Amino acid sequence: MELTQIRYFLTLASLEHVSEAAGILGISQPALSRSIAGLEKELGARLFDRRGNRIYLNAYGHNFMHYAQNCIDSLDSGIISVKQSMYDMVGSIQLICYAFIGAIEDSIVEYTRLNPKIRLSICQRGHDAPSAAREHDFYFLSVNPKLTDLDTDNWVSQPVMTESIRLVISPGYRTYPDDVTGLNIADLKEEQFIGMPLDNSFTKDITYSLCHESGFAPKIFCSTEDFLTKVRLVDAGLAIAFLPECCLPAVHKLSPATRSFTILDHDTTRTLYLMRRRKAQMTEVAKDFWNFVMDYYNVSAPESRV
Repeated sequence: MELTQIRYFLTLASLEHVSEAAGILGISQPALSRSIAGLEKELGARLFDRRGNRIYLNAYGHNFMHYAQNCIDSLDSGIISVKQSMYDMVGSIQLICYAFIGAIEDSIVEYTRLNPKIRLSICQRGHDAPSAAREHDFYFLSVNPKLTDLDTDNWVSQPVMTESIRLVISPGYRTYPDDVTGLNIADLKEEQFIGMPLDNSFTKDITYSLCHESGFAPKIFCSTEDFLTKVRLVDAGLAIAFLPECCLPAVHKLSPATRSFTILDHDTTRTLYLMRRRKAQMTEVAKDFWNFVMDYYNVSAPESRV
């Protein structure tokens, strides 16, 4: 039994959806299925009941999940304890987010665990104009930095990850058969959408762009920047919404019955960027955080610009 199998199992157990779990783990659905099948073979028991294309954690799975989670938590605590003794960074980091913080929060949590003396300030911004205050160390963006208002002569950007956009719909709005996992936007012209306020160079409402590309103007039930409001409206069955893939774990915790669908008639993959100041303007702790994030996401950051 491998630790990877246990981590894969815990992710799948929390979502009970193979394609979503595979997307979050960054592996293919067949690879995830093979890993779970190998784990079940070694345990001599099925951990999930399969009905159609959906899976559900059974009694054996619930029992094993309790011990598996304790095992992983204990191991992670041990790893953190050892690594913390190797770090003694102090100082503060200011991060401005124009993308959902959930996309990068795993690396932030891990860094602060390793560096408990760090003071971290995170500001989740909406469609308001960006601040040019010099105390900001980093920007986290979901649009190409070259298209923003930032002075790119003094800022260096690096793509750190990609993700896709999903459509979230609650059963209170409409139900779909379990084997339907993707939808065409072209078929949704009569639906009510939850959008965002007007765009600027830092934020883009994909609701308008995707619907216009499909030949219609979306019917906007409500426009809001607030993630919780958007999820509550979807959960109430009042409208449907486009959300980044990184939002899905939070959506399923807040609204377990809400389903997410891939978009079949558009490529909704987008790139997320982390921007830093020129190294001559960075503090030592900011440099350390930058290097940690690059390593965490296995990114080879260019060093041509300082």
